[in-house]
Amino acid sequence: AALLFLLYLIGILSAFLLLKIFNIPLEREVIYPQLKKPDLKRVFKKNLIKTKNFIKKLGSTLLLFSVLFWFLTNFPKNREKIDQLEQKKIELINSGLEKETENLYREKQKENLKDSFIGNLGKKKEKLFAPLGFDWKLTTCFFSSFAFKEMFLSHLNILFAAEENNPVFLQEKLTQSYSPLQAFCLMTFLLLSIPCVGTVFAIKKETGSWKTTVFQMLFLFTYAYLFTLIIYQIGRLF
Repeated sequence: AALLFLLYLIGILSAFLLLKIFNIPLEREVIYPQLKKPDLKRVFKKNLIKTKNFIKKLGSTLLLFSVLFWFLTNFPKNREKIDQLEQKKIELINSGLEKETENLYREKQKENLKDSFIGNLGKKKEKLFAPLGFDWKLTTCFFSSFAFKEMFLSHLNILFAAEENNPVFLQEKLTQSYSPLQAFCLMTFLLLSIPCVGTVFAIKKETGSWKTTVFQMLFLFTYAYLFTLIIYQIGRLF
């Protein structure tokens, strides 16, 4: 609870800091229109039209990005490793050990993600994120989370070949692999860094400018990187 409160506090303080950096006044004069009793029929109809337009524009973009993301996380495949795992699967089935094939399935998922475009990107950019306490697995999961934030935990589960519906196994693996400082830095970075692609397109829709959207994404990444870098490097001294 204390840790979550601290993360919440970091988010609030970061918001005030960014307001100060961009010289945005905290108090603004807001002129409210004259309040009238709403016409529920008109409100419902107007919101229905806006919702349809939003889903139509953003939904098609997200669908296209989802297909692209699926491709990046599943290709290219290492046929040699896959063939070896398939051969082991056949041997286990012939030996009457069908239950053991579940471990091979998880291992196959792990190898597919590890050798995919996203996996290779994570390994290549490991040095960039190493000062934050991240290894190639955490780096890979960060790039995956750009599609959907939920993918971070999902791909972390795959890279550690954890059993489904067994969070204790993954928790033990993470505890063995990372220190509490690394875990805190990871949560801080994900809190402050680039949001998922759905939010990015929503920002583009609201601002009407790709230039402004890209600037925000680059600024958020830089801010999160430097903030997490300071925490991790100072934390290592203790």
